[in-house]
Amino acid sequence: TKLHEYQEDLEEKKKELQNLSEAIDELVIMDESDIIPFQYGEVFTYLSVSDANSELEKRKELIENNIKELEKKVASN
Repeated sequence: TKLHEYQEDLEEKKKELQNLSEAIDELVIMDESDIIPFQYGEVFTYLSVSDANSELEKRKELIENNIKELEKKVASN
């Protein structure tokens, strides 16, 4: 059913949010001069720590918005 799908999607997004939060925490302990691999879809590139942090924060915000939408859908069913 749709409710079950929304609940599964919600759990998946919450796990993804947790992973992003952990990755952001890991960046805090890295040296600003470090260059790290970063994945865009299926492609890897290298970013500075500050650029990677910015990208992760953007993704985190997007996931948080997705979670809010899914929570609304679950609540309305």
